[in-house]
Amino acid sequence: MVQNEQLDDLWRRVFAAIAQGDLTQIDRALKILKRRADLWGMDAPRQHEIAGPGGSALRTDVGDLLMSRLEELRERQGPLAEDLDVEPLMLADTNGIDPETVIEAFLGGDDADGDGYAGSGLDGP
Repeated sequence: MVQNEQLDDLWRRVFAAIAQGDLTQIDRALKILKRRADLWGMDAPRQHEIAGPGGSALRTDVGDLLMSRLEELRERQGPLAEDLDVEPLMLADTNGIDPETVIEAFLGGDDADGDGYAGSGLDGP
């Protein structure tokens, strides 16, 4: 408490000089304020705690945050192309020809009938 009273006395003297126009005392006033802050721990580091949703721990890993954001975007966009290719696409009208025959025609095979469509049994264009 003695130091605090000494600082109070110094402050009153310096502030009185400043109030009368002696601006050279401003540096001394700032040093007194700094010493008082040190004495009372006013400039001590403060700890802040930030909680996540529902009071849980806050995730700060950038990779986790990025993955979370990408998952949110994926949900909004809908399925990706690789997810859509699970089932084969339905063929358009095959004019009464078995769809497996049409698929074989496009995938290859022998062109026994010479129509340019290997193994299809289909007539060419």
